[in-house]
Amino acid sequence: MRTVSIISAALLALHANHAIAKDVSVADFGLHADGVQNATPYVRQALEALRDTGGTWKSPKGVYHFSIDGTEISKTYVSNNQDDFPKWAAMPMHGLKQVTVDGEGSLFLFHHRMTVF
Repeated sequence: MRTVSIISAALLALHANHAIAKDVSVADFGLHADGVQNATPYVRQALEALRDTGGTWKSPKGVYHFSIDGTEISKTYVSNNQDDFPKWAAMPMHGLKQVTVDGEGSLFLFHHRMTVF
């Protein structure tokens, strides 16, 4: 009986520490799908909200412009691109697990020397 209690306690602790995946929309952070705002800082906030849980990052259908303001500078090698450094990552995904990007048919426009991820 004692063994069953210990195993049950361990399973409950494991379940309590397991974060539940969620959906996050850039609209929740104040970004509109009208192509007026720089989407970069809003998208980064939405991705960061998924860091511990994973889940789906969504953008309502529309037009999104990404500029280097609010990006992360990286030395990422991209095989089908010039090897000029630095590159600016609009949606840095390193360290994220179990994240799905759902653009819902949106048009993403990247300006300057940017990489997506």
